[in-house]
Amino acid sequence: MKIRVRDITRDLRLQPRATIDPTLVGEYAEAMRDGAVFPPVLVFFDGKVRRLVDGFHRCEAALVAFGERAEIEAEERSGTYEDAFVYSLSANSTHGARRTNADIKRSVERALAMWPHRTDRQIAEICRVAHPTVMAHRARMAAEANGKVYQLETGETVSVEDLQTTERRGKDNRQRRLPERQPKAPVRTLRDADEGPADDVPEQPVEAEDEPALPPAPKDEDPMPEPRRARPERREPEVEYRQPSAVPPPRQPFVPVLFPGTAPADEPPDPRAAEDARAEADVQRLERMIDAFLDQHPRHAARLGQFLQGMMLRVNGEARRRGQL
Repeated sequence: MKIRVRDITRDLRLQPRATIDPTLVGEYAEAMRDGAVFPPVLVFFDGKVRRLVDGFHRCEAALVAFGERAEIEAEERSGTYEDAFVYSLSANSTHGARRTNADIKRSVERALAMWPHRTDRQIAEICRVAHPTVMAHRARMAAEANGKVYQLETGETVSVEDLQTTERRGKDNRQRRLPERQPKAPVRTLRDADEGPADDVPEQPVEAEDEPALPPAPKDEDPMPEPRRARPERREPEVEYRQPSAVPPPRQPFVPVLFPGTAPADEPPDPRAAEDARAEADVQRLERMIDAFLDQHPRHAARLGQFLQGMMLRVNGEARRRGQL
């Protein structure tokens, strides 16, 4: 359906891109003037407001190309502001210009500001990113917060306490406490070993361990156990070796067997005859392929005829060039 661009609400909070690329807008506008057909933009309509969630560059290009009365092809879905917000977080993840790191950062920050108590995997699934990316942005936002609040570029804010909360809400809407993670031991390299012990790792005194006492042996038994018997050595079976005879048996002379129609062994084979035989075999194979094509695709017999006519013209031209016609 066609909708006037001015009737569509372009809310910056639903903008999936970090910035509008003027170069891309100019290219789209020039293509629209030339008659290029673009995919429809996506808007969510709640009965009063049509909110744009996908197609900000195309709407800007339509205004540049056709002015205030510009119309654009749009796909309209029914949904509230929250539905539009959820969709905008993953927009352009599978089509359009590839998302930049700034676009992914904007999407993850908006999702964390809206749902700071959700798990990182839930946020990653909504934004179509890897969950380690969400973990890194959550830690960065808490570290870069000015005081106790982190402010986004869109003006939205989220508290550091909510970002660093240890209670997260899962898909089943149940709240769980995150398990405590033990700090990893510092990894030492061979260079560190040459330089000596690390300054931040205190040396632990080495204590001699007491050897475990052996249980007393019974009175009726010998305290020293008998040694194990050694396994018998494995011997390879002996192979009888026979001395070869001094005089080898005489070799039988080679007598070539000639079949009817073949040349004698003392005459070299004719290369033209071998080439003619291969050509005849290839022609027969080509005929079988054409028969199989007609059996499997009878409706395309006319197309095959056109192809064979073109090939005949090509073959005849090659034969005339070689003086064979």
